[in-house]
Amino acid sequence: MTAVILFIISCGASVVGAITGIGGGIIIKPLVDASGLLAPDTVNFLSGCTVLAMSAVSVMRNRSTGFKTDNSRTPYLAVGAAVGGICGRLVFRSVMTFVSNTQFVTVFQNIIIFLLTAIVLWYEIYSSKLMTRNINSHAAIICIGLVLGIISSFLGIGGGPINIMLLGALFSMKGKDLTVNSLLIVLFSQISALACAIFMGVPDFEPTWLLLMVFGGISGGIVGNAVLRRISVKNMKYVYRVLLVVIMAACVYNIAV
Repeated sequence: MTAVILFIISCGASVVGAITGIGGGIIIKPLVDASGLLAPDTVNFLSGCTVLAMSAVSVMRNRSTGFKTDNSRTPYLAVGAAVGGICGRLVFRSVMTFVSNTQFVTVFQNIIIFLLTAIVLWYEIYSSKLMTRNINSHAAIICIGLVLGIISSFLGIGGGPINIMLLGALFSMKGKDLTVNSLLIVLFSQISALACAIFMGVPDFEPTWLLLMVFGGISGGIVGNAVLRRISVKNMKYVYRVLLVVIMAACVYNIAV
């Protein structure tokens, strides 16, 4: 039953995540927490692996369309994200080591996700009235990638909407450039986080859980992309905002219980 629930969550989250363009990671984490089936370290690891698989498939699909990276920014964002992935995993392991109450860790993570999602929703509503920047400093770009990598790894969410918000606000990125850089940040942060997790010790779980979550994430992404071609921009924005509210509601539930 646990495997079935995890598959449904990962598949459903990836369908909606693909439609809205934010990926499924930030949806999977609070919903699995709400199910109460797994400990925080197991949720982080499985969610991170699922996000890694989804981002890898998305990057490969984008490569087939001939996308090009921005050599003045993308490599530095990738380096920062890779280091951030390791740092985020180390911070998470330290918290798990020094805090005996795993419920506290879940609550703490969901508070962060709630606050970040609320900021993303605010940005989505008022973005047309806000000025964006165009940062070119390599040191600043690495630091931004580092922060996004830490968030992605520590929370096990990938960070789709957070990446998109900051890349748009700080670099004035749009369209394909925005999507590709967000995917690469997720990919590099989760690769380094996974390597760190394997080195430090993987939590106990049934292999079937991981296989079904990865399969659900990838298949859900494919279905979501198919739906995306048939949905209007107006409806997509509506679904996006509703989804952010649902994520916040799931976080409130996890915090309250």
